[in-house]
Amino acid sequence: HSFRSMKLRHDNFLTWKVRTLAMAKTGRFQKFLLEDITVLTEEEIEDLNMEYIEADPDDTRAVKLAKKRWMDEKKKASFAAKAERLMINSCSSLAASRKLESCEGAKAMFDGLCQKYGRQNESDLTSLVEELDGIRIKTMNKNPDDFFRRLIN
Repeated sequence: HSFRSMKLRHDNFLTWKVRTLAMAKTGRFQKFLLEDITVLTEEEIEDLNMEYIEADPDDTRAVKLAKKRWMDEKKKASFAAKAERLMINSCSSLAASRKLESCEGAKAMFDGLCQKYGRQNESDLTSLVEELDGIRIKTMNKNPDDFFRRLIN
């Protein structure tokens, strides 16, 4: 998926927010922008790998559990890294980049940009994005005016 970087400003913030959340959802790492999720360090993941390697081969349940823990944490770290890269690549303005540098983790980055560029009285678009996500034009044979009329009502 290609994702064009935006020069983030107050007037295009909502567009950026919707695009960023949609891209994160497509990549299956949206929760890393919206929730506090603990991600292990590389050293901790390596320790889990060692536990898996050193597990008693006769105890298949222990081996499977150790492998699952290691794989789950490795996958979580990968998604967290993707979310951070998305945040860094999503905006090109110098002020936004400076804001991102002061944040640790994708959620802190997302929240930081939302606080910096979002208006305090702005209604949260997350629920709107979720609501619109399920709406699709089912067939091109139907009149699209009906589809858009349904959106307005």
